[in-house]
Amino acid sequence: DSTNAFKTAISDSITNKKTLYIPAGTYLVTSNLLTVSRDNASRVRGLSIIGAGNMLSVIKFNPVTNTEICLDLTNVWHGLFKDFMIQGVGIKGIGMQLGDPTIRTTDSNTYNCDFVNVYTRDLDIGIKTNYAWGNSFVNLKTRYCNKGMIAYGGANSFTAYNAEACYEYGIKIIGELIGGGSGTTVSFNGLLIENNPIGMIIDSGNVVINNAYFEANATANIQAGINGYSVDSILINGVHNGLYDKFIFDQVNSLTIKGITGYTFYNQFQISKNVK
Repeated sequence: DSTNAFKTAISDSITNKKTLYIPAGTYLVTSNLLTVSRDNASRVRGLSIIGAGNMLSVIKFNPVTNTEICLDLTNVWHGLFKDFMIQGVGIKGIGMQLGDPTIRTTDSNTYNCDFVNVYTRDLDIGIKTNYAWGNSFVNLKTRYCNKGMIAYGGANSFTAYNAEACYEYGIKIIGELIGGGSGTTVSFNGLLIENNPIGMIIDSGNVVINNAYFEANATANIQAGINGYSVDSILINGVHNGLYDKFIFDQVNSLTIKGITGYTFYNQFQISKNVK
């Protein structure tokens, strides 16, 4: 069990302001590796955790309960997380959490961190963003999770994101759990979503999708504004549909779709009269 070794290494990295390097290998951990107190004095700035590759450096996460988080990055600012995998055991636990779901203060934020070539799989939730702003994800992959990624609030960007073969859905975007359920702003540039029951659920916020590929999402590629929530805006600029899967839009205040390629069918885009 490498849990204590990881905790010590992360603590030393924070104290000494040094990069933590994870050599190639598989490391079993059984509980949360990082939690930062929600106050200004405890804020962590510039934490860097870098592995040898997202198929080579593997954190094998086997928590006791399904709600445990491998890396809770709340109150971490200007960090870099690169080239490693968080792999669950038994489809439980959360790979990474950004921001606190119950507090909306500066000290409950994950701010301006970069995530590059990170792979989460075999978890209940791969990535969960709450009160988190200005974070960038590049070449993120989630596979074989119940829920690939959930975004509750904040504003973050994803470039070259793959959400594949999840058991409930690939991505879900919804309003904050606190602060009156205010909207979430998310942008995707280069998106691959395939082999999920539902590719993407959009229940709130402002969403921009550039150059997306959808295939084999059994119920729908996108469901937007159909669960009793209202979505502020959706802009889709370049989408390819690999099969005859559906795009379903209901309570959407502003919808723009440009550049559709691939398989199309007369009832594939289901847009209700509530959409503007």
